[in-house]
Amino acid sequence: MRRRMRTGSKGNEDMSKGLLFAAAAAALTIATPAAALPIDTFQAFGSTTWATTPTQARQTSADINARGVLVSMEDYGPSRFTGGLSVQTTSDDDFIGLVFGFDQADETNPFFLISWKQGDQSGSIEGWTLSKVTGGVAAAPFANHQTSSPGAFDVIATDVGAGKGWADNTAYDVSLTYLEDRILFEAAFAGDPLATIFDVGPGDVPGGGPFQAGGFGFYNFSQDDAVYDGFERTDLTPRPPSGEVPLPPAMALMAVAFGGLGWAARRRRG
Repeated sequence: MRRRMRTGSKGNEDMSKGLLFAAAAAALTIATPAAALPIDTFQAFGSTTWATTPTQARQTSADINARGVLVSMEDYGPSRFTGGLSVQTTSDDDFIGLVFGFDQADETNPFFLISWKQGDQSGSIEGWTLSKVTGGVAAAPFANHQTSSPGAFDVIATDVGAGKGWADNTAYDVSLTYLEDRILFEAAFAGDPLATIFDVGPGDVPGGGPFQAGGFGFYNFSQDDAVYDGFERTDLTPRPPSGEVPLPPAMALMAVAFGGLGWAARRRRG
């Protein structure tokens, strides 16, 4: 009888150790504070040229028809990106925006694009378009950006129409939340509360999900002096259950370890 209890106790101790390590790992998956993105390390794809500092990117192409992206060389999974954008000129009325889920090794792999047009032109309507680009940077169109083009890009959602375009020399705040099962994009005049522009899930996207990690960056098509400033990233890894206050990782490991050992000792004494 006692042997059987000891054997059972040993099995329970092994189970306790397994639970210990699982709980310790869970305790470490806590979202990190927002951190500035090192914009001067981003890489350009396409024909647009950029001037960068650690905190800012400005489109500087001499060719007004240039289009391209400036993208982080690090892949980002579940994240929130926040920052400011503006067009610091009264010249032209074309496209600015963001890219994410970008494959730096092969830009022809699908990625997501948020494009923002100031005025109606050549079949494009002023306002926002969220699309999944499947034909590389050059596939994003000038005309009819709010309409899908098979083999090039699939439009996921739009917010277009009179008054939806960006304004000259005006600062905007933007926030992009990118998860495996959600894309949430918000924007507003700088200092105002953010308003939702897009909120979509895998069921809204051709090919479904989960949404893959990739590079994040800035998009420009035929628009002078577009500026992207002060962007930060928050790592949205899982948090503890609601209402629980997370311990620092080292303390969480110790608390779980001592709790597991105490439980095993009590089992042995029983």
